[in-house]
Amino acid sequence: MIAPTYADLKIDLEREASGGYRIQISFRLDTSAADEDFGIRSPTPVVFDLEALRVASFNPQKYGQMLTAALLADESVRRGLTAAHAQARAHSIPLRLRLALDPEDTVLHGLRWEWLQDPDDGALLALSECVLLSRYQLGGTGEPISLPEGRDLRALVVIANPSDLSRFNLAPLNVSAEQQRIVAALGSITYTLLVSGTAITPTLANLLSALHDGYEILIIVAHGSLQDSTPYLWLEQSDGSADKIAGNLLSERLKHAQQRPQLAILAACEGAGRDNGTEPLTALGPRLVATGIPAVVAMQGTISIAAVSALLPTLLTELRRDGCIDQAMAAARRAAERERADWWRPTLTMRVRDGRLWHGTLPAHPPREGVNPFIAGNPVPPDIFYGRRDQIMSIKDRIGGMAPQCVSIVGFRRSGKSSLLRYVREHIHEFCSQEQQPLIVSLSLSDQRFHTPAGITEGLRRGIEHATGSAPWRYAENDDPWAIDDGLQTVRDRGRRLIVLIDEFEQIGARLVAFEGWGGDWREKASVQGYFALVLATQRPIDTIYKELGLTSPFGNIFTTVELGAFATGEWHALVRDGFTGSGVDLREADLVLLDELAGGLPFYVQLASQLLWRHSDHPRTRAEFALQAEPFFAKLWRDLSEQDRHALRHAAGLPRLTAPVANIRERLQRHGIGLPVEMEQKIPISGTVYVRRYRVRWSARRRCRISVSATASLCSA
Repeated sequence: MIAPTYADLKIDLEREASGGYRIQISFRLDTSAADEDFGIRSPTPVVFDLEALRVASFNPQKYGQMLTAALLADESVRRGLTAAHAQARAHSIPLRLRLALDPEDTVLHGLRWEWLQDPDDGALLALSECVLLSRYQLGGTGEPISLPEGRDLRALVVIANPSDLSRFNLAPLNVSAEQQRIVAALGSITYTLLVSGTAITPTLANLLSALHDGYEILIIVAHGSLQDSTPYLWLEQSDGSADKIAGNLLSERLKHAQQRPQLAILAACEGAGRDNGTEPLTALGPRLVATGIPAVVAMQGTISIAAVSALLPTLLTELRRDGCIDQAMAAARRAAERERADWWRPTLTMRVRDGRLWHGTLPAHPPREGVNPFIAGNPVPPDIFYGRRDQIMSIKDRIGGMAPQCVSIVGFRRSGKSSLLRYVREHIHEFCSQEQQPLIVSLSLSDQRFHTPAGITEGLRRGIEHATGSAPWRYAENDDPWAIDDGLQTVRDRGRRLIVLIDEFEQIGARLVAFEGWGGDWREKASVQGYFALVLATQRPIDTIYKELGLTSPFGNIFTTVELGAFATGEWHALVRDGFTGSGVDLREADLVLLDELAGGLPFYVQLASQLLWRHSDHPRTRAEFALQAEPFFAKLWRDLSEQDRHALRHAAGLPRLTAPVANIRERLQRHGIGLPVEMEQKIPISGTVYVRRYRVRWSARRRCRISVSATASLCSA
């Protein structure tokens, strides 16, 4: 005969019209085809003294005695529990104790069943190694629960801290601390964050949208409240203010969702305020189970930091081992009790009879070993510089031709201008012949040393001295135009081709008075005297910059413009494939589709998205973290755009009542990688401000109007 692995005792509590309850129990071994009722043929009455329990709510021992006495007042029920416990011990297996409670009965769910005691010795059943205590409910959506196969767990973490909680006498959450604790508890489990103050705000719409990607675990840290027996969850609106979501609304939305998690964890952590005698999150748990979620862990009141630190890691570790939530919860409670934390806070409500949430043992998801091959933020080293062959040839034709000519590299932020300048500096012999004896001086106007014309002059002097070993003029002569001209002429006459690279050139706008007349002087030196070739990196063409600054200098006339936009498909594919394969990681076609969706070939965003995908090896987490990290850059990009540019992008996004933009503006944005190709405009579903808000979270560079719109949803929807 096959030995049983667990014994199951189900205690049903049903409310009567009079307000009291009736109890019925059934028992079975998992190897038995029949249930045992221990001779209890019909439900027996149960009476709970709710006022006495409320008074004793701060005395676990007394409360547990009173609750146990009420539940087991009928001697036959008491004998049934004792017999079930004895059978489990006889087979050396745990007793699965399931309390079947009406999901709509907030009174029953508000009782602290975790303080139930063994009637024989007074020991707490929830802390026993031989008992798996849970709350159980039938019903739900009516659809069967299908368990997925074991695989790496993925968690969606939602932390809501509305900006106006003080209006409702609710204390703010420490979002950063809660996030750190949960992420630490998750360990190697892949996660996605919906957190206050980030691009992906914890709104109900964002929560439901994120669940479409499919997550096994949903963790929500938020305030809860109970009003007229209705539990509420305090999420946020798109502007960060409070959105009080009724439990029935949340459950209705989840019931009709295509993807629901296997486990939801609801918590209001320490700092959310004191207990007020109600258990709103506990009352919300059964509502979520009724939507079809197999198991919900909800906290009774606010849970301490110590409890979170002890409970969650143990719960998730045990859950990985065999997928049985009640067994994992029992181990987690014991771990918290050993740390003298409030172990009883978490309640477990489930629909799965044997506690199992998935099949098989879940493999651990170790962090990627080795060095991440992708660089996001800094200029990339020339040895891993990809693409830009047309632009490189244009620059070579100018600075390496018969006579030195000036070039303006134009592109929006994060388009790779600094990386290209570094490539020119460190590969200068690819641009000029040895006979031309190229001499490179590199400056950046973001460096405070070059915030004035005098600083630039000194930077040029030092650069020449460093390269040749001889100063072209003395430091004391920096204010002497004759000495400077003589020095530059000497460099030229010795056959050296001087090439001056200047990054962040548009920053002269912040110091306009200091640079008055500077452009005319340098135009003379570069074009008329031929002392050097200038290669400037700017966000907009130089003549446009000067016009916007109210300057009339013809300085911009000497430059040929080289524009930087998105990589060609083959260029960024090569970058990504070489990075992954060079580190021994397989790259799938689906990975390229994701990177195209996120980055659209724009250099910085390709590097960022690839860096995240390489690190996490998980699409939902890569997508969510990309949105978080990219959002500040979107905001800066929007500020850099002119009002005409913004209008063109709003129009491309389909916002109503906007006149068509000037054609050349749209074409220029497309060349720089942020315009929407004409053939795509008719393919994107448009719904006014809803569209704008949606793609503030689900940004996609391939449909490139979303870059600006996504960063400025409030501006666009105003």
